Amino acid sequence: MTIQMHQEDDGDALVVQVSDTLTNADFKSLGSEFQRLVQQRGRVRVLYELNDFHGLDGPALWDEIRFDFKNFADVERIAIVGDRRWEHCAEALWKPFTLARVRYFHHADAL
Repeated sequence: MTIQMHQEDDGDALVVQVSDTLTNADFKSLGSEFQRLVQQRGRVRVLYELNDFHGLDGPALWDEIRFDFKNFADVERIAIVGDRRWEHCAEALWKPFTLARVRYFHHADAL
């Protein structure tokens, strides 16, 4: 499995742990969980933890862009924890599609 999710902060934050390569099926799972939280809570904070992450396959990248565009107003903040090599890519992927504050943290700094 490349994606695992759980809630923190009494359900106001969605923690998404990602490893390997993100696929369309992963985004369908993420989208369902995200929509459920938005219906329950309103705006949601999201923490992406990238561990041994190898990127997104082509269809997943397109799903990510559509997902971000559709849900940009439902995200309060995005935090991303990962390797240095993903910092610029991750911020470039999310910032154009959200009004949320996006911050990237390196694994070493997040401990």
